[in-house]
Amino acid sequence: MKLKILTTLSVIIATFFNMSVEASDSGKSDRKLYNSVITADYDDATKRCEQLQSEPDGSYIIKNTVTELLNNAESNTINFSYKLWTTGHQNIVQSCFPLEFRLILDDKKDCKIINKHDDLYMTLSKDLDQNGDRDAYGDEDDHKNSWKFMSSWESNRVYFKIFNPKYNQRLKMGDPVKDDERKVFSSDDATDSTSQWYLQAMNHKGDLLFFIFNRRYSQALKIGKDVVNNEDFRIYGESEDAAEKPHYFGWLIEPM
Repeated sequence: MKLKILTTLSVIIATFFNMSVEASDSGKSDRKLYNSVITADYDDATKRCEQLQSEPDGSYIIKNTVTELLNNAESNTINFSYKLWTTGHQNIVQSCFPLEFRLILDDKKDCKIINKHDDLYMTLSKDLDQNGDRDAYGDEDDHKNSWKFMSSWESNRVYFKIFNPKYNQRLKMGDPVKDDERKVFSSDDATDSTSQWYLQAMNHKGDLLFFIFNRRYSQALKIGKDVVNNEDFRIYGESEDAAEKPHYFGWLIEPM
């Protein structure tokens, strides 16, 4: 009887131990994959993902590595996801990256862009200025205003044109308006680097935040303090380390 009890107890302990090992293994990230991403070796990172997918816990390991990249606000995470998306590995992005990456990478999807700190939706003025452009604002009510990210790959980085379907215009950054701040607006003309943007993603206090930088000026989008029409706030670009002030420069990207 004692032998039977001991045998049963041993089985329970062994089962618990194996479950603990599996849970521990599934919580691991992959150092080789992580290092390939932060050194911008995206071909090697893609090959490593292919190798991991053939392993029992491979998808969990890729997902945990992505989480670690986002926790550390690594600037190459968006580029890594783009390379996977455009080299026949959309399934990896769909299963191992947060939903927001699909909204950004699939140019057929509309999304909302919302400033985290002020809970304001990125929108455009209804009125054209003398150049046919529209000022960009943060609006608390314009939750039906949608955007699309149109991607291109240059110099080992993905850049985006941020397209507004309602007005058929693209977001741009213009001249300085005060201090180190630059005007943000939309225009029909989107042929130069002022209409190109790159993104940095970061997990912060339960939210996935995106910092949106202009290619020409390397300035991040933020909500200003200028009130327009008693309800809207102008959007500006500013030269700051956005990851040091995530509450200030962070944007949420959500499906329509």
